[in-house]
Amino acid sequence: MEVRGDRERRWISGVEPPPKLLSATGTEILEIECREQPRKLQELICAYAADLEIGAAMRGLQRAGSGRGPVLFIGMGASFCSSISGSVMLQTHGRASFAVDAGEWLYYGTPVWDDPALSVLLTTSGESAELVELFRRGGESELALICNNAASTCWSLAENRLPILSGPEYGNATKTYTNATAAAIIAASEILGLAWRKDAEAAAEVFSTCLDRVFSVRAGLEAFCRGAGFRHGPNLDVDSSHIAIIVALGRVAELGVKLAAECNRRGGKVVLISEEDRIPTERLFTIRVGAVAEPWEGITALIAPQALTLAMAERSGCRLPPRFEYGVMEQ
Repeated sequence: MEVRGDRERRWISGVEPPPKLLSATGTEILEIECREQPRKLQELICAYAADLEIGAAMRGLQRAGSGRGPVLFIGMGASFCSSISGSVMLQTHGRASFAVDAGEWLYYGTPVWDDPALSVLLTTSGESAELVELFRRGGESELALICNNAASTCWSLAENRLPILSGPEYGNATKTYTNATAAAIIAASEILGLAWRKDAEAAAEVFSTCLDRVFSVRAGLEAFCRGAGFRHGPNLDVDSSHIAIIVALGRVAELGVKLAAECNRRGGKVVLISEEDRIPTERLFTIRVGAVAEPWEGITALIAPQALTLAMAERSGCRLPPRFEYGVMEQ
């Protein structure tokens, strides 16, 4: 590893980036990494279906997950969010499971650390201080890891580990989020003893098709959203100054459609992500994504926000520079 001054350069995922990327802007890197997602997702699916080491790790998850107590998925930030689909997969098939913030679990969960049958820790970097500490304090607890960095501290501490396989990521959490979500769903399927490849392949195909189509209209999406403030939470004070992105997918689709209509009635604008073609209006921007098996909509739902983020960066510039090295990670 290259040395800068008196310290080693800690490249993202332990890989030195090529000169072309080192000179790229944040906006350019964001689009590159968004466009890489379909290929990286397909590579993960193929590896999880065929790689012997990954297969052994998943059998370990199935064994550990069969014990008494819930299955926890533990992460921070985007890694925490990507773990939710894994816990949802288990819950909908009758297995107690929860997504837990790593910081809360580390500092407040100590008295019940041994209650879960299995804790699956998710960290893209493998260097997040709280996740590292959880492994170091794990003791006799059944722990597993989903990680994108085989050169990381967490990877070296974990016995049962699954790779995210998205390659180094230098911008927003896009391809690491997508692949981490897929890995969590597949891990949950393995714990349940359910076949997963058919659903995964179908979701990957929908994701690829929709990404190209939605990204092709991103300028119109940005223009629709321009000037409004994004709204999160109760709609009691929604008015013409507000805009909401509403996901109307899966079993709660009609609730999303109902919420969109209510926001429109109050004068707010809505970007509606739906599995059906819906008629756009002056205050309704509709985006159709193909239907996928639950909970794979946890991946397809993110295409529209990614497209909007890229369009906003293209119009206004990206003031956040790409990050090629890990900084100091402290609790």
